[in-house]
Amino acid sequence: MAKLHKHLIVHAHVDNPPVKKDERFVEQWLTDIVHAMDMEVLKEASAEYCEQVGNRGMTAGVYITTSHMILHTWDECDQPFIEFDIYTCSDLDPEMAFKALEVFGVKNISYKFLDRYNGLTDLTPVPMARVEKDTAWTSLKKRLNLVKKLFKAS
Repeated sequence: MAKLHKHLIVHAHVDNPPVKKDERFVEQWLTDIVHAMDMEVLKEASAEYCEQVGNRGMTAGVYITTSHMILHTWDECDQPFIEFDIYTCSDLDPEMAFKALEVFGVKNISYKFLDRYNGLTDLTPVPMARVEKDTAWTSLKKRLNLVKKLFKAS
């Protein structure tokens, strides 16, 4: 059996980065992604907003049984951006991560997809294909929209 150690590193410019009031939303967002990817939470998601000038933004993460997911955002620059990192020793579909980031108003994405077990082999596929009929994504998108509405209402 081949060993899996996949690492997805994403840089995305966004229109709607999470702000301080979105900490609980981002925690739920990470948890929903873990479940949509058929992974298991090892330690619950945590998100904290940093208000330090020049470094303002959010850092959030969740430990999964197969490693971690980490999100960093910067919202005070002319074009806010996100860094999203998923490392797992199980199978990983980068497309699900790209779709999940759409909740933040993604303008563009650049990324690397690596096999860390086999000499950091670059697995980055050629142009991304968007598949809207993915039932795991559809389910995640519905949950994220519901969570977003609940947070806006409070």
